Amino acid sequence: MYKARLSFFQLEQYLHALNDSGFITEENGVWKTTEKGLHVIAACKLCLRLTEEV
Repeated sequence: MYKARLSFFQLEQYLHALNDSGFITEENGVWKTTEKGLHVIAACKLCLRLTEEV
């Protein structure tokens, strides 16, 4: 939260949006990335790598 310079309110909004989209899930107070979320991360890494090559 602090490294991203987010307020607690902003952090809650992002967490709920990611949870509602199925990218993360909360288990016993711990947020975990879902399979869907891992696929999005992999796609973002691929896009980043492709843009760096251009």
